[in-house]
Amino acid sequence: MMATAACGGCTLACSCASVTEGKPEALLDPVKFNISHCLYMVQASYSMNDMIQTAGHSDQGRVFELAAELFAVLATPMRLRVLSSLCEREKSVNELLAEIDTTQPNLSQHLAVLFRTGVLAKRKEGTQVIYRVQSEKAVALCRSVCTQIAIELDEPGTMAEGQSLTPRLHEGST
Repeated sequence: MMATAACGGCTLACSCASVTEGKPEALLDPVKFNISHCLYMVQASYSMNDMIQTAGHSDQGRVFELAAELFAVLATPMRLRVLSSLCEREKSVNELLAEIDTTQPNLSQHLAVLFRTGVLAKRKEGTQVIYRVQSEKAVALCRSVCTQIAIELDEPGTMAEGQSLTPRLHEGST
């Protein structure tokens, strides 16, 4: 069974029925929807190599290389802020600058990387450049990780040992 939750135009899907106890509406409640549990259930069932081969990819090295490139693009807090802002709707550079505390040259560099890698699309409207999300899947990945980390920050100690995405938060508690 595939259940889907949408937030701000970006979609997050989960096929793990135990996460929602068979209730798709539970996906809308971030306390009930424990993303790391879903990731753990998938990981426990299949090795990464099994999942890659099942998807029909024989060149595992290339799959890992491309995944690492995507993670490198998304590994900057500024780019995550940009993606979060653009989940709502497309925006001009000036609108993004009003929402994100940075300089225009810095923002432009990050927008260029996100555009060049296909995460964002852009168009000209007069003298303005308008950006929008191009890769919903990349944004869904960011949203799922950021949501889980926010839950862990808000509710420390609720994750089973070894299941946290932020193990450094728990180092001092043991």
